[in-house]
Amino acid sequence: MKLTENFIREGIINTDDKEIIEFGLTRIKDLIIGLCITFIIGICFGIPGESLIFCIFSMPLRINAGGYHADSRTGCNLISSVSIIVCFYFISNVFWKEVPSFFACLLFWVIIYKMSPVQNKRKELDAKEKRVYKRRSRIIVSIEGLILTAAFVFQWNMLIKIITMVFFIISLSLAAGHIKYRIR
Repeated sequence: MKLTENFIREGIINTDDKEIIEFGLTRIKDLIIGLCITFIIGICFGIPGESLIFCIFSMPLRINAGGYHADSRTGCNLISSVSIIVCFYFISNVFWKEVPSFFACLLFWVIIYKMSPVQNKRKELDAKEKRVYKRRSRIIVSIEGLILTAAFVFQWNMLIKIITMVFFIISLSLAAGHIKYRIR
């Protein structure tokens, strides 16, 4: 990576740290690309602000809960984009009834709470990592669940839709990742 080579040449990092720095920079680049794709899709659906809220709720869960990982970056970007398009379609176009939404959210919440974290072949977790990610995932989904409960109480319908779709897509990713990991 050209930037890493410049850092080494300038004495900002050591050669020994090159691999970890490149990994971190790649993760940051992927994160920025994901945010941009999500925001662009949000603009296409007329919900740019909601797309940012979607990111705020989905990213911490996805990072800590794990889930399905495609075998290539292209596959990952394609699956992520289609998932976001489906979520944003439901957020912007579908009328939701409160009671079924509540029970769907509860189901998705339980799936996330019980299944997290889901590892993958590239990132197998040791016992300590499983405990740490499980704890983080449970804290995050619990906080988001409390926010969702407040949204139901105060009838913040757009927030209900966003968090429901976040819980849906994360629980689906966890189930798919669990199945994929078990098959291999």
